[in-house]
Amino acid sequence: MAQPPSLILDTVLFQIDEHKVFVNEVNTHREQVLALEKAGSQLRFASLKQDVVLIKNLLLSVQARWDKLVQRSLDRGRHLDEARKRAKQFHEAWRKLTDWLEEAEKRLDSELEISNEPDKIKVQLAKHKEFQKALGFEAAGL
Repeated sequence: MAQPPSLILDTVLFQIDEHKVFVNEVNTHREQVLALEKAGSQLRFASLKQDVVLIKNLLLSVQARWDKLVQRSLDRGRHLDEARKRAKQFHEAWRKLTDWLEEAEKRLDSELEISNEPDKIKVQLAKHKEFQKALGFEAAGL
């Protein structure tokens, strides 16, 4: 009943760590499954005919459940890996955009003083147009 893979980087990394612990636990029980199969095979040869069918069915049931658990564990690992990749891409894009926004805000704050001289106004207008182009380019990249 594990939570679906998150697309928040920190959360999905935590989920991956939890899944690794679960996989290790599954792997430790593999020896028990093998021992059970071995014991079941020995019992089948030493049992009465009617008990052989029951033992065989019990072993098949356990093996099917084990295979299903291992397969679902592998699937969950793949889904978590895909979610980690997507979350990392988003996080990097988000970080890049927020860094650019902070830089742009600093530039705008540093150019708050508007001059009354026509030459300085032209230079400020040119800088502002360049900034608007960059802003339009960044917005189009989203």
